[in-house]
Amino acid sequence: MTQENSITKQDNKPALKKEDTIFDLIEKSKPQIALAVPNSMNPDRLARVFVTELRKNPKLMACDKMSLISAMMQIAQLGLEVGAMNHIYLIPYGKECQLVISYRGLVSLVLRSGQVKAVNCQCVYEDDEFDFQMGTDSFLKHKQKLDSTGKMIAVYAVATLADGTKTFDVMSIQEVEKIRERSRSKDSGPWKSDYAEMAKKCIVRRFCKMLPTSAEAQELASQDELVDYGIKKTYKDAIDTESKSLDEEVFGIN
Repeated sequence: MTQENSITKQDNKPALKKEDTIFDLIEKSKPQIALAVPNSMNPDRLARVFVTELRKNPKLMACDKMSLISAMMQIAQLGLEVGAMNHIYLIPYGKECQLVISYRGLVSLVLRSGQVKAVNCQCVYEDDEFDFQMGTDSFLKHKQKLDSTGKMIAVYAVATLADGTKTFDVMSIQEVEKIRERSRSKDSGPWKSDYAEMAKKCIVRRFCKMLPTSAEAQELASQDELVDYGIKKTYKDAIDTESKSLDEEVFGIN
């Protein structure tokens, strides 16, 4: 039996042998990766970059092999980049590898619809000149101070729609902190190493629900909230099924 034929038909996962290393399984998974990735992505490159990310983190290498393969397949299905592009973080939770989409990954999904031309995210610090107003006469003004030593006070996102109009949303640092506090990785992973990037993701995730973008992007934004709560689902669930809302999953509200 060839390696390609060792892929099981039931769940599209490679047949697991006790002696197989994670690198063996990645090699066996390439035919399925090729079926999952969009035309713009190279499955061999995706596998190489994924292996590079694993080698960087011994804790990832200690994760369950099938958890890692599942993560790689989810990356392929989303058509996002792991590694230098920072679309996705791979976070080890015990023996499980969990995908965490960055704000860049969410923005990439938003732009795919063609209804949004650009999304710009910025952090605001207490030494900056910053003012905004919502409502019928809305405006946002931000003059950054390059040598600012002040604390972060807010984060915002501005979207340029296909017709040229602009819309924006603003989130205070207090709102960002409430989101961080409920995350199961609040003191580790990207919240520890890339706080500003995670703050931007918070505003983009909320912003996604207000933009004329794809159902996939909106569903993944909601799914990412569930991951923050530690509710164990994959991004594939968000693509393939109608996920319950955050209120239904966490608070039991219909």
